[in-house]
Amino acid sequence: MKGLKCDDKISFLDFFLSRTQCMMEEELVLFCIITWRVWFVQRIHGTAELVLELELETVFAWSTNFIAGFMATNVNVDGPRGMVVNGDIGWTLPTNSYFKINCDTAIDVGNHVFGMGMVIPDHQGYVMASDVQRLMESCSPQVAEAVAVLYGLNFAIDTGLLQISVETDALVVVHLIN
Repeated sequence: MKGLKCDDKISFLDFFLSRTQCMMEEELVLFCIITWRVWFVQRIHGTAELVLELELETVFAWSTNFIAGFMATNVNVDGPRGMVVNGDIGWTLPTNSYFKINCDTAIDVGNHVFGMGMVIPDHQGYVMASDVQRLMESCSPQVAEAVAVLYGLNFAIDTGLLQISVETDALVVVHLIN
């Protein structure tokens, strides 16, 4: 598929697969984020014309900033962590016909930010919904875990998953809720 021209008829999937074979990891990440950004703007505004009006520099700058922010947020930091968990952590599936909110948090004390993530599987282990959030707040690990549980409950309700249980590795939060 070398030498594609603008008027060539090719599906996006075929184009994507042909290009990924010749890209370095950083190029592939940038390509995916740019593609997602264009799709997102088109979806929000409901028209392809606006996407065509986007300046390449604007999309490129937004995409590189997004990647830089993601990398900075997910960097490994040596030093004390907020909460120590003893033992092996493992998620269990919910009982039949239920969904389980599995949530966890990570805190960057120096930058006053915490992130939370959640996965909601069904009783067979299929992921029904998932989400991550980054909050510019400074709080204790217990508060961060409690916020993640509350957000997970609201997220499950918003997605229509009403028969739910919650699982977190923060025993203090579990005891307070119970």
